[in-house]
Amino acid sequence: FWKMNGIGSVYLFLGALLVFDLYLVTQLKGIIALISTIVIITCLVIYVFSFFYMFSYYVHFEQTVKQYLWQPFIITLISLKQNILIGLGLTVIGFLLYQMPGLIPFALGTLPAFWVMKVALNRFRQFRVNE
Repeated sequence: FWKMNGIGSVYLFLGALLVFDLYLVTQLKGIIALISTIVIITCLVIYVFSFFYMFSYYVHFEQTVKQYLWQPFIITLISLKQNILIGLGLTVIGFLLYQMPGLIPFALGTLPAFWVMKVALNRFRQFRVNE
């Protein structure tokens, strides 16, 4: 319980820092602001996918806190196909929930979690085969 709350606090702090940086950079003008915005948005995308992998990684592996913070980031960087699958799947789920809002109480948490876990488990199996 305490380990996961600590990891979640670190992720919350990093996400808040990235969003605050994005807010500050969007207040600027010029080419440096544009480049900085692109870099921060790229970091935010990597952060979000790392956040998705963190839950499934925590459930399936017994590691130290440092490894729980580091490994999902590495998995995000080396798993382009899985990141695209997660993004497309979550987009489809979001579209379905938008079209059928009556499903929101039943499927808002479970469908995205199921999809992310399914894709992440397939990726984790590939790691075990390659060991």
